[in-house]
Amino acid sequence: MHAAFRRVLVGTCASLLMAGCLSAVVGAQEQGSDPDRVVTFTKWITVSPGYPIMAGVTGGAAAGTFTGQVLEATTTVDGLVQRLVAVYEVHSGAHSFIALIQGGGSQGKAILDGRVLSGWLTGARVQVNFETISCAEPNALGGVCFQGTIRLAGANEEQ
Repeated sequence: MHAAFRRVLVGTCASLLMAGCLSAVVGAQEQGSDPDRVVTFTKWITVSPGYPIMAGVTGGAAAGTFTGQVLEATTTVDGLVQRLVAVYEVHSGAHSFIALIQGGGSQGKAILDGRVLSGWLTGARVQVNFETISCAEPNALGGVCFQGTIRLAGANEEQ
């Protein structure tokens, strides 16, 4: 009887472990964590033509160039939090896209969310994470760059 109980317990644990693994895989797919849909970037506010124009380079799923424009930037009175609205353009052949994003930042880091408006994965949800770094890019305003990722999720590859 004791051996039969042990076999049932081992079988149940194995089933639960398999179900947990399957759930984790499905959850990761639903969250858009497919590495083929992550674009890395380094961008900067330009010296010329100047704020609010951005330029940069991209890698990952869409290696190429980056351009963008800050549409709105509001900072709290204490200067600790900034709200941003921007257009990001990634230029990478068949993986080129334009996204409208908004969110905020604090202490040199930001999280912004939005949607792809046109191009590769039109309609996809976008999450941008970046942090402020020093850089030697000659057209970077104040020698400041922003390095991060653009995650794309929830759109059909054929769009």
